[in-house]
Amino acid sequence: MKKEKNAAKPKTKRPAKPKKEPVSQWMTNPLNEQVLDYHNYEMTQGEQVLYFILAFLIGGVVSQFFYGGLFQEDGAPTLLTYISNAAAFVVVGLIAGRVFLPVRSRKLAEKRRDVLRKQFRDMLESLTASLAANSTVRDAFNTAYTDMCMQYSDDALIAKELDQFRRAEQINVTLDVMMDDFAKRSGMEEIEDFNNVFQVCYGPGGNMSRVINQTHDIICERMEVEDEIQAKIHANETELNVIMVAPVLMIALMRSTNATFAQNLASPTGVAVVTVGLAMFVGAYIWGQKIIAVG
Repeated sequence: MKKEKNAAKPKTKRPAKPKKEPVSQWMTNPLNEQVLDYHNYEMTQGEQVLYFILAFLIGGVVSQFFYGGLFQEDGAPTLLTYISNAAAFVVVGLIAGRVFLPVRSRKLAEKRRDVLRKQFRDMLESLTASLAANSTVRDAFNTAYTDMCMQYSDDALIAKELDQFRRAEQINVTLDVMMDDFAKRSGMEEIEDFNNVFQVCYGPGGNMSRVINQTHDIICERMEVEDEIQAKIHANETELNVIMVAPVLMIALMRSTNATFAQNLASPTGVAVVTVGLAMFVGAYIWGQKIIAVG
């Protein structure tokens, strides 16, 4: 009976996993234009090729320090030695290129947010000065656009954002809508905090000059503290990179100067030890990156 019941049950297929769509750095703003989403960085085809080739070559060269020279006979390379060297170069190079691209993309996104963050601080200074001179909020943003174009260029990130603010008036889109869109795309706590204050004061007609001036002072103080923290984090990150490179250089030096060490490294036991060591090496690097990120 149990077998009959089990046979009667229809087999249900597991739903297919949705495919991961490529992350885009573009969003649509209230002006119905494609604008940057600062959370992501979408590398150009040229950047992808350049960084992939760079990582491929470095990964391939490093692979020879650990897996080069296998299948030798009496210390002399054989055909299998050259084949294994080429295979290790290609396999490790491909893995390095595939792993490095998303890491580099995240780093470029962080770098772009840092640039925007500094430019936003200068924009706040311009807004504060204009509002202190009894300018309207709209005129203050227009003046900030002119100042940012003069201080940086028309192509600067903050200049492009303020240009959207300036053109929004032509189609009756209010400043609070534009600021809210900018804050959501920025991925920065400082801009989101400024947006929260702006949303509260802009509609009811609060004392914008005083509020923006106080907000500017608070945000600038926070940025100075964060700059000091980031400087220490970058120093720690540099130390981590040096520590990670040191074992590779040590292996390369010992392998090139000690023939016995090279032969032992090319033995089955040596390959197994190297593989375990590399796994620990990669795990330590990932762990170190997480510690730095938390810091």
